[in-house]
Amino acid sequence: MSERKLECEIVRDLLPLYHDDVVSEVTKAAVSEHLSECADCAVEFLKLRQELPEEKEVTPKKKFMRFMRNQKRMRILSSVLSVILVIGLLTGVYFLQLQFPVFEVPAEEYGAERIYRYETEEEYRYFVIVRAPHYDYMKMDTVGMEDGTLSVRILKPLLSRKSELMTHEAIFVIPGGYEMDGEIIVKREYDRVVCGETVWEAGMNDEVPEYVYEYDWYEQHGGGCTLDVENNLIGFDCADGMFRWWDLDGNELEGIPEE
Repeated sequence: MSERKLECEIVRDLLPLYHDDVVSEVTKAAVSEHLSECADCAVEFLKLRQELPEEKEVTPKKKFMRFMRNQKRMRILSSVLSVILVIGLLTGVYFLQLQFPVFEVPAEEYGAERIYRYETEEEYRYFVIVRAPHYDYMKMDTVGMEDGTLSVRILKPLLSRKSELMTHEAIFVIPGGYEMDGEIIVKREYDRVVCGETVWEAGMNDEVPEYVYEYDWYEQHGGGCTLDVENNLIGFDCADGMFRWWDLDGNELEGIPEE
């Protein structure tokens, strides 16, 4: 009894396809044989014929029309997917142009207030105070040249907005790293640093202020820091546990500078 019921369920699932004559010859013969023996399924098939338009014969023309309708659906689906893909691609490109900094800010728009080279046990380092207009998602980039020049650049996204009210002031400590001198590893030493309109060359600013060395400690240990280029001030937490102030020329200030 269970086999008969299962067989009927399968046949009833096939009735719409059987009605449209889109089943194989083997399936068609099996369903026809079942309908001749099973009154319940025969009644279901009669109901189906009343609900669906009957096609007494599937002619080549009708098969061709079905094929063309399917092709049309596929073309529509392909067009919709293509539009979605293009919209996604354009959206991605737009956000990359807004947030991915790859374009250099014109050199005449920024420069360095101070550039110092100093030596540690590990390497030469370059202390640079940069002042530049503020762009959304801007970043600093450095490139070492074979001619001994260190280029400090400001990059921005293509469609980044330039603020008319804000100025970007920042301190960067750039490690010189190492290079090979024959078979010997030596500290890399740049003789020229270019930051926008500012050019520093060896021999300039040879006297390195105390705050440069103190900032080296601060950068490794963290704490509070204030940079005010307009008022010629810099201050931060130092190794002695004190928050100390200097003017940018290196003169230490007593107490908290007045605004």
